[in-house]
Amino acid sequence: MNIIENLYEGNIDPAASIVPRNPEYRVFIQKISDAMLEWKKKLSEDEFAELERLLDLRRELEILQARESFMQGFKIAGQMMVEVLNEKD
Repeated sequence: MNIIENLYEGNIDPAASIVPRNPEYRVFIQKISDAMLEWKKKLSEDEFAELERLLDLRRELEILQARESFMQGFKIAGQMMVEVLNEKD
C-alpha cells in the first residue's frame, strides 16, 4: 500500500505514534502523576471524580488544538511544496 492508501485506511495515526523525545516530557508526566495522587488523598471521592471530569474536558480540548495545529502545519507544508515546485530556477 502507498501512503495515500494507508492514510485512507486509517493505518497512519501520527498522534498515536508520537513518542516525545524531549527529556522534560517524562519529568512532566511524573509531576502530573504525583500531583494526582496528592489530590486524590486531599479530596473526597466525589470531589476527585469532579476533578477527573474537568481534566478529561481539558484533554479533549488539547486533542482538538493538536488536530488543528497538525492540519494547519500540513496545509502550510503543502503550500510550501507548491511554491517550491512552481518556482523557476
